[in-house]
Amino acid sequence: MNQADVFLIAPADPSIRVVGSGGALIHRFASISAFERWRAEDGEESIRAALQAALSDAGVRIDDLPHQLKSVLTWLSTCRSVPDLKILIGRASSTRTFYRSWNLEFPEPPRIVLDRLRTCHATALFGAGRTEREAAELAGFRNPGAMRRSMIRFGMK
Repeated sequence: MNQADVFLIAPADPSIRVVGSGGALIHRFASISAFERWRAEDGEESIRAALQAALSDAGVRIDDLPHQLKSVLTWLSTCRSVPDLKILIGRASSTRTFYRSWNLEFPEPPRIVLDRLRTCHATALFGAGRTEREAAELAGFRNPGAMRRSMIRFGMK
């Protein structure tokens, strides 16, 4: 996915507008200290970047998805850990509609995409200096062994 986040640090002023965001996620902060607080809270544990990488690996652009899938994935991007498939499906209005939409848009089942997402997130956590056990736990794996097997499966180790 070639979409970037846009960060605007400026006082709340109606004359400031972001034009042509192209679907990018826009973050507005009234001050640098507010941005720094957000960055400290949302930093390495957020799965937003890992979700973008996993969707890119699956060949899917979030902007091209139907509203229901887009809203479920938007919710997913705010999570700190990758939830189980049952929780993800629970965010959709109907299980049947979710699977039908998913199968039309994604080349892989949701379970595989979530495994890929966990693996991308764990890889990012490693890069941020987390231990193997911490990365496995924060990414949503049951144990470090499952994380290692997933990394080998997706070629990320």
